[in-house]
Amino acid sequence: MSTSNPGFTGRVLLLVLIAFLPALGIYLYANGEIRALQLANQEQELLRATRETSVEYNRLLEESRVLLATLAQFPQVRETQQPECTDILGRVFDQANHLNGIWAIGLDGYVGCGSVQPDGLLYLGDRTYYIRAMNENRHVIGAYQIGRVTGRPGVASAIPIPDETGMPGGVLIASIDLRALSDIAQDMELPESSTFTVLDREGRVLVRYPAGQSEGDTIGAMRAEGFPETADEPGIVHGADLDGSMAVFAVAPLTGEGATPEGYIAIGRPEGQISSEASDVVNRTLGLVALAGLALLTAAWIFGRYLVARPSSAG
Repeated sequence: MSTSNPGFTGRVLLLVLIAFLPALGIYLYANGEIRALQLANQEQELLRATRETSVEYNRLLEESRVLLATLAQFPQVRETQQPECTDILGRVFDQANHLNGIWAIGLDGYVGCGSVQPDGLLYLGDRTYYIRAMNENRHVIGAYQIGRVTGRPGVASAIPIPDETGMPGGVLIASIDLRALSDIAQDMELPESSTFTVLDREGRVLVRYPAGQSEGDTIGAMRAEGFPETADEPGIVHGADLDGSMAVFAVAPLTGEGATPEGYIAIGRPEGQISSEASDVVNRTLGLVALAGLALLTAAWIFGRYLVARPSSAG
């Protein structure tokens, strides 16, 4: 007959506990580093989304330039012949869901034809893109603004329409729907709590997703105090979202032809939620460490109680 040795079992348990304590101490020390790494990973995801959106925006600009250069070769468009010009621009517009519209503007500054016809005469000769395209005789990008015809946020891509002498005889423009940038961001499967905002260089809200959370979300409103300002390059900014809640933002400039930003995008997530998710990862890891420690102590107890025995004295 054999019995367990309680003293030996206790010594085994104590030895395992002492051996495990340094590992637990190292983990607790590294806890802050692990949490900081999780926060950095989430910030990098936001930055990745802003960079990809910026790349897609530049692609839309280049596509619009090629499209306009092609359309300008049609004599019906160059001469704003009705109804042929309107028909051509309308059919092209129907296939371009990222545009607000396409218009040919005459030498007098009035819209001659377009995919979306205004009610009555519409003068666009005072628009910056028209003046620059006529004066510089090249493709230009306009400022971000709300369209007079569509009422939608857009940026104009414009090229001069050459006359018989090769000089500008008008301007052909395509308004890029800035809401397409929000669609691009949504396709990236951003976390549900994310907000997506496009602002002009003055800080005026042009696109907001999701919309309607506060007064500051309305199109045309100026950014709230504490909301990130434009930046020369993508970066992480902590500030107040349009609804007043504190958030972490990835901000990236949107440039047209030069290096000066014409506007910017800000993709944000609530600070509290990012912090909570990082803590959840740390807590799960700590739970696994605790479970491993418990398993070691249990194994040591079994080893000391049942596997190590000493002979008992016979009666």
